[in-house]
Amino acid sequence: MACPQVSVRLVLSDSVIDMVEAHVDVAVRTGHLPDSDLIARTAGHIRWILCASPDYLARRGEPATPEDLVDHDCIAFEGLRTYRSWTIGSGSAARTVQIRPRFSVNTASGVVGGAVAGMGIARVLSYQAADAIACGSVRPILRDYRTDPIPVSLIHQPLRVQPLKRRAFLDFVAPRLLLVLERIEAEIWHE
Repeated sequence: MACPQVSVRLVLSDSVIDMVEAHVDVAVRTGHLPDSDLIARTAGHIRWILCASPDYLARRGEPATPEDLVDHDCIAFEGLRTYRSWTIGSGSAARTVQIRPRFSVNTASGVVGGAVAGMGIARVLSYQAADAIACGSVRPILRDYRTDPIPVSLIHQPLRVQPLKRRAFLDFVAPRLLLVLERIEAEIWHE
């Protein structure tokens, strides 16, 4: 092991946690970060992706445009404020479409699970669907309507003197996380 003095306690959450209250030294956050005193180190980028099971697509057909989603069953991620509308595309070509959730759930794994089960079309972050896409349980759809890249950051509290263990952890994790995110994006978008 590269750093035997470093121990890791992993806390998984689909929501933003208070790092001090949860006793978390380093967090991974997706999205553009609000102004704060936290120190952020960008570790890569991800995108929103639409996907559905081959079974669902065989039964209902594959949408050709974002507007076609109105005629499809969709799986809503209730953890998001805009779970009944999805923004699809990027820049000036981005558009917001209203969806009709057939199934709503408050975790990304539940959304992906619903898509795998053939319940409808899911909109999740690329890394959340990567395993299901790799094994063929779901297929990406509407690939021509990619969203803008979303930054993934490693964040931590500011300290005048940063503990060596934290610095070693960040130096170890950041390049590996970047490689994983680049691989996922390349596999999904065939880059």
